[in-house]
Amino acid sequence: MIYYRDNLNESDPILDRIKGLSYMSRDLAHAIRNTLSIVNNAAEVIRMRMKIEDPKITKCIDVIKEEVEKEEAMLEALNFLGSITKGVKKNPVSLNEVIDQALKGIESELETKKIKLIKNYPEFPLVSGDRWQLKEALVSLFKNAVEAMEQGGTLELKGKTIDGKLILKIKDSGSGMDQASLEKAFDPFFNSKGRKMGLGLPLAYAVMKNLNGQIELESLPDKGTSVILKIPIEKVEIEGESHE
Repeated sequence: MIYYRDNLNESDPILDRIKGLSYMSRDLAHAIRNTLSIVNNAAEVIRMRMKIEDPKITKCIDVIKEEVEKEEAMLEALNFLGSITKGVKKNPVSLNEVIDQALKGIESELETKKIKLIKNYPEFPLVSGDRWQLKEALVSLFKNAVEAMEQGGTLELKGKTIDGKLILKIKDSGSGMDQASLEKAFDPFFNSKGRKMGLGLPLAYAVMKNLNGQIELESLPDKGTSVILKIPIEKVEIEGESHE
């Protein structure tokens, strides 16, 4: 089973939805952050004023604070989406270095779940893009993969250079998706597991737009999911020198 997205273009309906979401979030973010701050502070006041610790109340407070943290992270993700849709100033980027940096962001999750990491890719040529955007996109994709797996899973990164493109395949051994879920996977906030609203794939989608690249999904229920990124090798200018 494969769900494929071709070269992204200006009339892309998914990118239009992402842009609309980012515009709306700018207007709402300030008010939402204030509300979250009030809720978080109120939970702390309740904790401090408990004369006798009640396990049920303590658990409720922990749940409130956890949900506040999730919403704050969502606002940050929305803010990042907004910055992506404004375009990007391209610079020479080493995909190998960005992969290493992104993997550091999931080290604890890999260790906690005892997930095996397999790396099988060459030293890629430099690409022209935004290092920070690419790193955040990879971190999101890696986290999606880890969340889809139970204890003892496998995360495999495979790569190659072919036909003027860098190919990076991110494969997990998780629960996978059916065809209906695949067709909605790039929609903002869609999540087939019902665990939380997800922006990982839309975020990666927007970053690939800025790189003039492609993104593909391959998945089967109970067989895991693969995300394939195809990044064109463009002329890269480095201190007066051009590199292909």
